[in-house]
Amino acid sequence: MSVITVPAGTEAAPLTDGYRYDLKNDLSVHALAVTPTNKRAAVDSVIFELDGLVIRTDNAAPFSVTSGLSGSYTTWKPAVGSHVLVATPYSQTGGGGRAGTPISVKFTVVDSSTPTPTPTPTPTP
Repeated sequence: MSVITVPAGTEAAPLTDGYRYDLKNDLSVHALAVTPTNKRAAVDSVIFELDGLVIRTDNAAPFSVTSGLSGSYTTWKPAVGSHVLVATPYSQTGGGGRAGTPISVKFTVVDSSTPTPTPTPTPTP
């Protein structure tokens, strides 16, 4: 999987286990995309799951969590916290046919633009 710039569609970085997204810097201009690793295999759709829930079925390359019309990308902004994204390729549209090998990536989303408030100690009498 890759981190893709929006709207240019160029690869900014590989999306690998342990990747850290900062909403302040990254996600305003990035999307996530998947390219099948076996170019000879027929892939007609990819189902994306985030934390065990299906969030998108993409039926056209380039397969992405946020593909727009005509293969363009749109930004994606998952919630702050730890996540697991799984992309499973299928031989037919709509997640039909034979399932390929899923790609799974664990990543974290942070927002460094929001400072953590410092607790105020309770005065002691």
